[in-house]
Amino acid sequence: MNYKAWWLFLITLAVFSCSKPEVKNERFITINAAKPNLKEPVASQQLFKNVQIVSLETNDNLLMAGANQVKFFEDQYFVLDRQIQKLFVFDSQGNFKYQIGTEGDGPGEYREAVDFDIDEVSKKLYMYCPEQLAIQVYVTSGEHIERVKLDFYSSRFSLLGNDKLAFYTNYNPRDVSGYKNVLITDMKGKVLKKYFPYPKSIQSSVGFSGLFAGNGDSGFYAHAFSDTLHLLNIETGKIDQSIRFDFDGNEWPHGFDFNKLNSIDISWLNTSLFYDDSFLFQGVMYERRNRHLIYNRKNGHAFNENDVSEDLLFKMINAPKTVLPDGTYVSSLSSLGIGALKKVYPEEWEQFEVNYPELVPPLLALEQEQNPVLIQFKLNSDL
Repeated sequence: MNYKAWWLFLITLAVFSCSKPEVKNERFITINAAKPNLKEPVASQQLFKNVQIVSLETNDNLLMAGANQVKFFEDQYFVLDRQIQKLFVFDSQGNFKYQIGTEGDGPGEYREAVDFDIDEVSKKLYMYCPEQLAIQVYVTSGEHIERVKLDFYSSRFSLLGNDKLAFYTNYNPRDVSGYKNVLITDMKGKVLKKYFPYPKSIQSSVGFSGLFAGNGDSGFYAHAFSDTLHLLNIETGKIDQSIRFDFDGNEWPHGFDFNKLNSIDISWLNTSLFYDDSFLFQGVMYERRNRHLIYNRKNGHAFNENDVSEDLLFKMINAPKTVLPDGTYVSSLSSLGIGALKKVYPEEWEQFEVNYPELVPPLLALEQEQNPVLIQFKLNSDL
């Protein structure tokens, strides 16, 4: 047996059955994002449990375009609508309570709110405002505390929980980030560490194509138009694990030519990401359509839309925005979202009406200029 054949034999031995991702070693796995990962599809009702919908209060002075980011703290939902640049607070039943800050340039006011996080110990809310190059800090009850000035532009940030912040900077060689893609700062915005350099040959990239999501001393990172998530140790900057999503060989390079947008097959990981110790949810762009995938981090099973049959639920939920203390995940859906899903998947919608009749009325109400709904669900951890 020659050298190449021997390595091919070893790799073949390392591949699990078709019900699990390809595992080359514990630190690198491959998940198929385009084809089934299971021998037989599972029904949505096998995968999802206890599905409920919370309708967010709507009135003449409170009309939202979307629920782009959601946090749950002290029995309240904190919901950021990036389109209208406002952060609202609702109780657990969806009733409006109050708004965090207002638009403007005065004390406690902000512009272009794109991200926020909550420190549950100090009960402080940190809002990232790139137009002001600042983090606005509030008490979760709404009072403004301070504005933390930054020396760089970012498109995403995470509160790491160890008196540090992590920022996904994208491509900004003119500021303090230089060619580095992830910055770690203290709570005052002072840069402590820089990770993941961009190649000097890169000309441009866009924020929605890369991501960083931190939690404690670790976080998942992906560069612009990537097919691979890297689990990063914040303290050391080392990669603990890499998860590659197989798009049948379709991947954009690190940086790209905008002139080719209309001629190439667009395939990459998008910023619709959520993870905890049990599951990882990853949005993907494949064949010019947003899709998503769930990876069971405990048993290695992966599910994409080819693995789940019968109805619209898997396509509707996408990556959750947050998780409740009892393990219930919370996703969101807007009027634009339900309209597009019904149009693209009419047969799945018909089956969804049969499987989940109690969920149909609040979803149909979305088409009447209602605020987004929050979708609560649990997953069958055995699958």
